[in-house]
Amino acid sequence: MADVVWQGSSSTAAGTAANWVGGSLPGSGDVAVFNSTAAADCVWDASAIATVQGVKIDDTFDQVWIIDSSGTLNLTSAGLIIEKTNVLAATAAFTFNFTGALPFTGNIESYVKIDSSSHSDLDTDVLGVFVNPSSRSNLTYTFNTADTVDIILDDGVYPNMSFTAASGTSFLALIYGTPFNTYGLVDMLNVTVSASCEVRKASTTYFPVSNDFLKKFKFGGTLTVGSNYWYAYRSTCTFVPQSASAYRFPAEGETNFGASANFYAQHHDVIISKGDVDGTQCLLDSGHILSCNSLTIEEGGIFVGPAEHPGSEVRCVKRPTIEGTWNFVQVADGIYSSVDPRPFFGVPQGGTGLQTVTKGSILIGNDMNVLSTDPNLTFAADHLHVDRAIKITEGNDHPVSPASGYGLLWVKDNSPNPNTLIFSDGAGTDTTLGSGGGGVTSVATSAPITGGTITSTGTIGISAATTSAAGSMSSADKTKLDGIEASADVTDATNVKSALDGMSITSVTPALNDEILIQDTDDSDNLKTATFSDVATTILTGAPGTGTMVTEFVGVPSGTPSINSATWTDVSLDGTPLVGSTSDVPNYAGGGTKKGYTIPADGLYYVEAAVGFSGWAGNDTTYYIARITQNSSGGSASLGATFSLTGNSDGGDINPVQYYLALSQNDQVGLAVYQNIGSAKTIYFAQLSIRRVFGV
Repeated sequence: MADVVWQGSSSTAAGTAANWVGGSLPGSGDVAVFNSTAAADCVWDASAIATVQGVKIDDTFDQVWIIDSSGTLNLTSAGLIIEKTNVLAATAAFTFNFTGALPFTGNIESYVKIDSSSHSDLDTDVLGVFVNPSSRSNLTYTFNTADTVDIILDDGVYPNMSFTAASGTSFLALIYGTPFNTYGLVDMLNVTVSASCEVRKASTTYFPVSNDFLKKFKFGGTLTVGSNYWYAYRSTCTFVPQSASAYRFPAEGETNFGASANFYAQHHDVIISKGDVDGTQCLLDSGHILSCNSLTIEEGGIFVGPAEHPGSEVRCVKRPTIEGTWNFVQVADGIYSSVDPRPFFGVPQGGTGLQTVTKGSILIGNDMNVLSTDPNLTFAADHLHVDRAIKITEGNDHPVSPASGYGLLWVKDNSPNPNTLIFSDGAGTDTTLGSGGGGVTSVATSAPITGGTITSTGTIGISAATTSAAGSMSSADKTKLDGIEASADVTDATNVKSALDGMSITSVTPALNDEILIQDTDDSDNLKTATFSDVATTILTGAPGTGTMVTEFVGVPSGTPSINSATWTDVSLDGTPLVGSTSDVPNYAGGGTKKGYTIPADGLYYVEAAVGFSGWAGNDTTYYIARITQNSSGGSASLGATFSLTGNSDGGDINPVQYYLALSQNDQVGLAVYQNIGSAKTIYFAQLSIRRVFGV
């Protein structure tokens, strides 16, 4: 932990690192210190400095710490030390959120230390560290205390206070601890105590010590208590009623305080001060009693109870000091009622809180509140009247042993079967109510119900349904029925069409042999199929007739292929097929895998090839040859006869050669060339065309 001192050397901005000694902003491991080093006010920036270990306002600090925007400053372990008055200004709502172990322990157990040892104005100044009342009201100290920890506040001036537990249950103890100043009062504004913080000592066996008489608390704003305890022990508590809503005194049993309807309160010396505006009342609610050592109503203060019975009551050891207004009258020594002299005992005091109870009524508890009755629950002479029902908890046996002169009505636990209402007579004989006399004596069954006629005991069943006989339905059959939509009819063309319309169907890239559903108009609109290849051909060329040929592929060599001497060479062909696809054709002639054409479907094909060869010095023994090649499941082979050109010394072309070939789907067709002219020669022209023949 390190002290980071404010100097304000360049501006008033707390978020500027240069304004702090050392050139770094205080962080989560530091204590922010305001002392004589400060050359300017400090305008806080919660977005730049969100968490520190603690803050110290030194008695030598002559500037002002200004908080001008809403936010929260987290103080994790070192708390807040105040040694100077009138140096903290807040123009917007802001929270100091204290967490971790209490840094100040011993007599005072707190996150805040108000030390007047070097600045005696803290002993008297009603604003304390705050510049003005609005600065005080804009600030909130939130104590997030660990489980079982007691908070014992230092004397001095505080803003709004919020007490809660970081875990478990914490405790706000309204008891004495030697303060670090002589202000003589814990002066707070709005006080909020969560359900996890109890206003008492952690030790429930605490007995006040003599100095507890010296401890004084002032609750100068709203009072919100979410837990069930308010123990002031021997301290003095001053309450300043607030006009924003009905201000209720925290008396025992008060339903406007606590986590439940049970609120426990203990008071010693009570002061009701003048409210925030003239005429503001402090109310002691109906049915509640204030028991205390002394009560003072200061000038302008108003303390009242209800004007109708049962009203409320004050029990005070000392005679009350009334400088303001109250509506209580003395009914006995030390006892004062807001209504009349009739005695009043609330539930916390062992009474009912009622003036009268209707004859035959049965009292019903309501925690610490006045007991109530219900006209539907009464006792008259020799019977209990309950409107609607009686709830009886089940048991394994009689709640008491039967005996002569009385009977028992009880519920027997027949687990796992339903429980049973039983009447046990004086002899101990049990009768199950709802059976016998006037009940069913026999049951006759008929198909599909089985069991026959049952007069005492027996088993009733139901036979399984068949296609011809009624009976029970299996879960599998029920599942099938649930899967059939209402009005479904597989023979109804309208239903079938409606089911198909708008149906989501998975898309697919069609293969040539994929089947397409077709309605044949030439055959009474019967449904039939056609291959994708046939449909595609029809779309592109029209309906094929007898002898119709459709060109599917025309291939020409890739570049200018070179043909080695006395070697068969496969020629790679370029071309875009109308139908089907090109593919690599495994070599026929040893020239390597080359590109040819893959037959898309079984059928008759017209294959034509032509080759043009570069010039050569020809004679009767030199020539070149071309072959159409096929690769199928049976392996590679030539198709038809070879065709050649010989004896032409100027070079030339092989005339086109045509074949009708029956080919199968996925057959691969290519072109191979041979020459014995000599060195490698170049084909300047070649073409392979493939047409499908229809109607033959």
